Amino acid sequence: MAIEKAAFAAGCFWGVEKVFRRNFGKNKDFDTRVGYIGGNKSDPSYREVCNGTTNHAEAVEINFNPENISYATLVEFFYKIHDPTTLNRQGNDSGTQYRSAIFYHSPEQKEIAERVTKEVQERANNNKKLYSGDKIVTEITEAGTFYNAEEYHQDYLTKNPHGYEGVRLKNISFIRSIENKIERTRRGNLQAEFGLARKIEDDEKKKKKKEEETLD
Repeated sequence: MAIEKAAFAAGCFWGVEKVFRRNFGKNKDFDTRVGYIGGNKSDPSYREVCNGTTNHAEAVEINFNPENISYATLVEFFYKIHDPTTLNRQGNDSGTQYRSAIFYHSPEQKEIAERVTKEVQERANNNKKLYSGDKIVTEITEAGTFYNAEEYHQDYLTKNPHGYEGVRLKNISFIRSIENKIERTRRGNLQAEFGLARKIEDDEKKKKKKEEETLD
């Protein structure tokens, strides 16, 4: 199956790229680039986008193999990593470049994005603590030209691990840190169990040897 593209805007693209790569990067044929999309100027610079003069969104373009990851899975994950109820803002980051948006590349992607958005809205209606607001304001629009951001922005948080991620993404990092602690505890328990099993085995060998010496 051919490689497909997906494009998402969910605030500062540094953190968005990091969390997508962290969760899906081990899959074959998965790659990301950060850049600008949805604006009215060709090949904008970061400064121009930040000034809000081009109407571009900071976004992540994803190449993925739908045999390994479904587009619906990516859309669902997109809604888990940011607040889609804040218009042109994520946390303290404010401006049209930080808007929540899905840029679809086919009618099928459009249908999936709309369906998943409806499902997430229904969950938000039943759980007022899911997001800060009530109504999802995510744009679902056809993808235009994606302009790669400057090279220093690419995979920025791998090069600068203490750099800025974004408010909601920090929550994801916190959750991941708890998961890592649980995993370390599990491994520690397994090591302890292995050590106990070895001790029991050694004791049995010593006991058997002593019985054999007694018989001799």
